[in-house]
Amino acid sequence: MAWASNNVVLRNLEVRGKYVTWGDNHNAIRLEQSNGTVIQNNRLYNITGTFGMNDSAIMLYDCNDTIIENNEIFNVSGVGIYVKGNHTGFTQDRTTIRRNLIYGIQNAAIIMLASRDGRVYQNVLRDNLWGISIYSLGGGPTNDIIANNTVHNTQFGGIYFRGSAQGWSNIRFFNNVITGGSESAVNGESFPDPGSSTFEHNAYFGMQNFANFSGTYRTFTYWKSTWNKDNANPISTTVDPRYVNASGGDFRLCTGSGAPSASCTAASPVLALGVDILDLNGNGSTTDTIRPGAYVTGNEVIGRGGSVSGPIPTAPAAPTSVRIIR
Repeated sequence: MAWASNNVVLRNLEVRGKYVTWGDNHNAIRLEQSNGTVIQNNRLYNITGTFGMNDSAIMLYDCNDTIIENNEIFNVSGVGIYVKGNHTGFTQDRTTIRRNLIYGIQNAAIIMLASRDGRVYQNVLRDNLWGISIYSLGGGPTNDIIANNTVHNTQFGGIYFRGSAQGWSNIRFFNNVITGGSESAVNGESFPDPGSSTFEHNAYFGMQNFANFSGTYRTFTYWKSTWNKDNANPISTTVDPRYVNASGGDFRLCTGSGAPSASCTAASPVLALGVDILDLNGNGSTTDTIRPGAYVTGNEVIGRGGSVSGPIPTAPAAPTSVRIIR
């Protein structure tokens, strides 16, 4: 746990939890009132308990400028990464969640609650109950961008709006690939519609239904024509994105017959679907087209083993001029 701290680095940890009956937050890593924290290249698993989504691998309260990247998180009874609350007088701004591999989560892989100007991108989220959850209790996330994530085989929804009030604002969902297994690609629980959110340049494929709001299933056509989502060019689609090998955990997109793997029979039809609003290819443009999903170049490391960002701790220098007093 990091509490009331600045510029802490939590790197290369392996945390294996155990089942507990504690009736509140039960976490592998918890931050509170901590700014500039880097959580990188960790393996967090077996975080299980009896208190639903509060049994979470990573949880944040009142934290700004947090980077959570290249972690492997699995077998959690709550949430993989939970950007949770902010108390009076505190903010929770500019959380970056990128290149994480999260699977086997019995609630949502990622929840954004008290988040402002957050960035969630290039994560692979597979075999979870929910994918990415926008959670509102009257004052939900604001100005978050959810881009270039691959969400596969969730049980109830790739994108999930939940809570007691429709309080989120300016949430942008761009360039995501949401496939397979779900009751619906987008699930709004009790909300009448997706409200103040923007969906563009996304690929959806293989769900039982497209959207579920207020217990009513909506088609992709309704989503586009009535709620004006996913209409901008390059226009969103519901065709098969052609992963290299989803069952084997390889969610790169095929670029041609036999490329980048012999399992590819043809190029993905969505290779030019994304618009690079986060400049993930590093060319200085936020309007050029890129591949949707987590693999923009196909060479990214998702999960542990990625490149280090943030400060690297060094050992202190040996002391000099030491006197030993007996």
